[in-house]
Amino acid sequence: MMRLACLCLVFALAACAGTPPAESHYRIEAERQGAPQAVRFTGKLRILPLRAAEGYGDWRFVYRETDYRYASDPYRGFVAPPAQLASERLEAWLAASGLFGQVLGTRVESANWQLQGRLDALYADLRASGSRQVVVKLQFALAQGERVLDTRTIVGQAPIASMDGEGIAAAADAALADAYRQYEVVLASTDAALSR
Repeated sequence: MMRLACLCLVFALAACAGTPPAESHYRIEAERQGAPQAVRFTGKLRILPLRAAEGYGDWRFVYRETDYRYASDPYRGFVAPPAQLASERLEAWLAASGLFGQVLGTRVESANWQLQGRLDALYADLRASGSRQVVVKLQFALAQGERVLDTRTIVGQAPIASMDGEGIAAAADAALADAYRQYEVVLASTDAALSR
């Protein structure tokens, strides 16, 4: 009798569990629009792959639920870790900007300029006290040889139009583009004497 009761309990729990949703993966495309600017930095730029702050190295979407509580989505996220995707888009963005003579990306080659950075945050802000938006926070350091010319923290934001995977991914794309636009303005206004 006890065995039958245990089997019934196991089957009942299995029926309640159901099938979990399939994983959904999204890509960030943050593309620069418009004509390139005049070359501001002569020579070659090498971009080191962006590092990721703790909690942002995984492919899953991160939600900020309160001022202190964050959660990862078990089923939705990016096609790769967000720092890797952001690095790819940064290389394409800066190449399209025209600000550097040549953008090498991550290739190991002699370069006049080196850009390193870190993805400090990329989350959907769902706190009750604010508007629903995706926030991306990046740190950049531009160096010429051993001399660091500029360090900068950039925060990009974009509203979430719909609370599904597509809406969050589109807002992440727009927030990253916002951050890169801001950083391009910083680079374009760098003292010309420092950039030669």
